[in-house]
Amino acid sequence: MESLYEQVKRYALQHLEAYFSDLDIDKSIIEDPKNEGIPWIHVTRSWGTHMILFRKLDQYPKEGERIRYLFREADRWEILRQETLQYVAWMVKSGDIKLWLYYDGEKLKTLSPNQARRLVHEYYEIMRSLFEREMPLPK
Repeated sequence: MESLYEQVKRYALQHLEAYFSDLDIDKSIIEDPKNEGIPWIHVTRSWGTHMILFRKLDQYPKEGERIRYLFREADRWEILRQETLQYVAWMVKSGDIKLWLYYDGEKLKTLSPNQARRLVHEYYEIMRSLFEREMPLPK
């Protein structure tokens, strides 16, 4: 039986023309125990892949905390926006998406761009609500 990563790789290789090493990064994300069972979207373009993880609340920095993120420091709100709304808007607009895969925590399936956008927006709204519940009340 194919592993989850092997399934993703098989689908992605049908469309990928360059940056095959992105699949190594994807493998490390998919097989990382801390990501076990969390949903994600895998995007395949001609020139690489990307993953949008639907992280658990405790995988984000605490309220008010800034951490090293990409090439700068960011708080939970910046990370959430960057990894969800900004990225999916850019991907849909770019038009080079060959394949959207969704892992729901149990099985892998293909998505349309609209389905992917809807899932990302729903996740964003859930996390926004959870973040706001954790915010300290003003004095």
